[in-house]
Amino acid sequence: MKNLIALCLVLGLALQSASAKDNVGIEMTYTGGTMPGVRPGGDGTLATTSPTVIEFHASGGGDFSVPYVGITAAHYEEENRFRLGALPAIGVGLLKARAKRHQVTITWKDENGVIQVAIFEASKQKSLALLTIVKIRAPQVCSAVTSCKGTSQN
Repeated sequence: MKNLIALCLVLGLALQSASAKDNVGIEMTYTGGTMPGVRPGGDGTLATTSPTVIEFHASGGGDFSVPYVGITAAHYEEENRFRLGALPAIGVGLLKARAKRHQVTITWKDENGVIQVAIFEASKQKSLALLTIVKIRAPQVCSAVTSCKGTSQN
């Protein structure tokens, strides 16, 4: 009986580690954009292992890829999850930290030259990691932190 339990535990751990290897990437939520067939608010995995494209695999279908060469802008934004008036914000701020949303907006031109946009939401660490990867692999990117070279900003 003990051998049977040990065998089941070993098989369970082996299956769990095999399924974890399939889920390579950053788990994010697609909150909006111009991609047809992808449901806003849908969870998925953003694979950044390819040196040429970012691939989003939605859990409900509607996958798409973003070529690093076509990326024109990447912006990180942090905002309060709930908007409150001045007095309620002070009251809540005294009691606990306010919940934040961390979003990364990526703008690119597809193979037809059409401008596309995708907005992703995740934790602060995951959002900043995605922004760093985009800045490294697409040096032409204009971000909110650094100024754009060769373009005029208003």
